[in-house]
Amino acid sequence: MVASKDDEKWMNAEFVYDMLDKVLGKHRWILIRGSAEKNPIENAEFCEKLRNLEVEIVITCAGLFPMIGRAAASYFAYATPFMEGTVVMCVPETAEHIPSLLSTPDFVAVSCPGHGKRGFLNAAVLACQSLSRSDRSILVRLGHFRDEFLKTKQQPQFDVRGTLDEQQPRALAAAAPIPED
Repeated sequence: MVASKDDEKWMNAEFVYDMLDKVLGKHRWILIRGSAEKNPIENAEFCEKLRNLEVEIVITCAGLFPMIGRAAASYFAYATPFMEGTVVMCVPETAEHIPSLLSTPDFVAVSCPGHGKRGFLNAAVLACQSLSRSDRSILVRLGHFRDEFLKTKQQPQFDVRGTLDEQQPRALAAAAPIPED
């Protein structure tokens, strides 16, 4: 679920849509545009449509305020049989908008695998990994897509927020050898 066409610009949507086509197949995922703030009734209708399609994972993306993720998570938590199994992920445009996801009511679970372009890509990867538990061929196709992505350097231009100094300690920690006993 994407809040608007404008949001698709910051998400690098075409790259991720191409990945979903290649990994899941065009028939295994759908795109729905809607706004939780502008039209909550329409948002509930979208969620009902997703429920009727037995969608297992919903990725929501929204620019300024990621209300669409909270609204979708609320729908699946309260308007459907509880613990139906639909997982909702929300990807806000920037890190500044993540705190609004932290104030969801009890039993309204929404995950946030990141923000911006990288967050949207990682949400799609996480969805594919989750779906691969029932169809191992998805994992194989995801691996092929990732390998091709790395080989051709067809990487999308991500806006990595922060300075090199802020990122360097994490990179060094990840690359540090494991001490021997």
